[in-house]
Amino acid sequence: TEFTNYVPNNDADAGKDPAEPPNKTPKSIRFRLFENDAPIHYHWAPVEDCPEARELLTLSERLHHLGRGIDPAWCEAAILPEEEAIDLLRTGGIQHRPGGLGGNALAVPGEGTLHSLVRRFNLGRRKFSTIDGRRAFSQPPIPFSRVVEYEAPPYRAIFEIREGDRFVRVPTRMAGILTTGLLKDAADRLVRATDRSDYEDWCPRFIIGCGADGKDKYRRIRLLPLPSIGHEHVDRTVRRVLLEIPQDCPIRRDDILWAFSGLTAHDADGIVFGTLVEASDNRMLRNYERGAIWQTETPAVLGKAGRRRLGPEDTKPGSERDKEEGRAMAAVLRALRHAEIRERPTFIDVRREPFSARGTGCDAFVIPQRDDGTFRFDKHALWHIRLGFEQSLTGPLAIGDGRFAGLGVMAPVRKTPDIHAFRISQGLLPGADPEALANAFRRAVMARSHDIAKEKSGLVDGKLPGWFTGHEPDGKSLKGGGHNHLAFLADLTTSRLFIFAPHRFDRKAQKHDGFLEILEKAMENFSELRAGSAGLLSLDSVTSMLDPGTDPILRPSRTWESLSPFAATRYPRRESVEAALTSDVLRELDRRGMPKARIEVLDILSKKGPPLARIRLNFASSQAGPILLGRTLHKGGGAFIAAKSSGNGGAG
Repeated sequence: TEFTNYVPNNDADAGKDPAEPPNKTPKSIRFRLFENDAPIHYHWAPVEDCPEARELLTLSERLHHLGRGIDPAWCEAAILPEEEAIDLLRTGGIQHRPGGLGGNALAVPGEGTLHSLVRRFNLGRRKFSTIDGRRAFSQPPIPFSRVVEYEAPPYRAIFEIREGDRFVRVPTRMAGILTTGLLKDAADRLVRATDRSDYEDWCPRFIIGCGADGKDKYRRIRLLPLPSIGHEHVDRTVRRVLLEIPQDCPIRRDDILWAFSGLTAHDADGIVFGTLVEASDNRMLRNYERGAIWQTETPAVLGKAGRRRLGPEDTKPGSERDKEEGRAMAAVLRALRHAEIRERPTFIDVRREPFSARGTGCDAFVIPQRDDGTFRFDKHALWHIRLGFEQSLTGPLAIGDGRFAGLGVMAPVRKTPDIHAFRISQGLLPGADPEALANAFRRAVMARSHDIAKEKSGLVDGKLPGWFTGHEPDGKSLKGGGHNHLAFLADLTTSRLFIFAPHRFDRKAQKHDGFLEILEKAMENFSELRAGSAGLLSLDSVTSMLDPGTDPILRPSRTWESLSPFAATRYPRRESVEAALTSDVLRELDRRGMPKARIEVLDILSKKGPPLARIRLNFASSQAGPILLGRTLHKGGGAFIAAKSSGNGGAG
């Protein structure tokens, strides 16, 4: 049970007589119970076996508490091969990995933390002083730290439905029957196979959900059918199921995996579909991992937001249908809250018909029954849903009352990429100039896009649109002074080449879906770049591997530093070069629709003409990349990278 303890409030001591009793402030204390054989794993990967890592292993043995916790703890550290680490994590326990967009935000040491602690200690010894005969108090500064997100995702395993060596295709309309049957059989199998009395209570609660209350939903396992998606011609039948085991589930992880492995999948009448076999290939899960627009593959159960059932000759006016959809949209917001999805959608669309051409409508779905013959859900409360969010969400997602029973499974809607990235695998010569390489890359992209645009839609006077070139048909710069055309970057620190659509770095620029499709088609099979003095480069596309949450060019950060030099857009006037650079950067941020920042000029590289410099941007709140500013932003200049010690919520 949570209780409140009252402790001295040090922050309230400033300005008061130290002889007076200290002010008290409430502090909530909540216990967390876990089994003795269920450790907490902190997992970093990959880690190089080096002297510094070995020193860390030795230091970890001195640990005696976790953070500011009051209970004793100890640590065992090791550098393991990947397979051994995976086997260890399968045994159970709670897992934490640095990085991600959610989880626990923890203050961790960084460069300068030790110095700040020494300074705090020395000033703390002199926090009481005498001024004009009166005692005065000064609070020592807080120690420096950076914030890192540690997420604790559920353990995931994919099981394939097989009959011998071939996949079994289960119709999507049978998804609810499939998952409820598997959950019940796995719980029964585990209870019969163990002599642990606590499993008799835990298995129905945390596997099936019988007797589970609101607090148990965070500890219940989830079994999600995964309709095959990823191509427009795929049949969208269920060949795989995803098993998610929460970190706090009291049932041992290896016991749950054993209970599902080799389990027979069947329908309500006992007709066998196939056998569950744990998959070694999880590529299908990538189709459910991340996106800003999501739609249901199996319809969601929206509680009381049902439809009026129509009789054989009954009709429904449009006003009644609008009210039903309005209630369903309100229920979607509640369902998102219950599923712990905190982002508010930018749009909600609900309907009875599927959003995908080969999907299955709500009326065709078979609702699972209880042992007494009643239906678990109201069929008329089923809805297909499409949602949009400002930022990409990490999946898999399932919402609604049936999210533990195979209903409400959502998949991201594939979008045409607006950032393309290529890794230079070989051929880059020493001393290559990044901006010259970006220009060679730009010319190659325009040449390929010209051919595709000519095939798809024809060209006016044979000219490529200014969205690709930055020029009007007569060769002059685009009118209006805007930046509504592609930007290119050569990041030689990571051996990558980037193409940025204008709306990604200029918040005032317009998005052009048709041009994005041409660019995507032009970049297919692009594997070689003749870059002059930079060399004959071999390229591999890594667009699908870009992670907006961790990539230093894209991830949110409060502090950004120049990756390529910032070129001012004008000459200095009656002001210093540093002042001219500061005002120019602020104008550029305003032109891109970005908030103001505190500007630091790190290094002035050239004072001739419009100055060239390395800049640091300090925002009041985290800003997502890419950030491209200045006169040369379209040709490899003016690019910024998230600072490593910015305290922005990333691993750094």
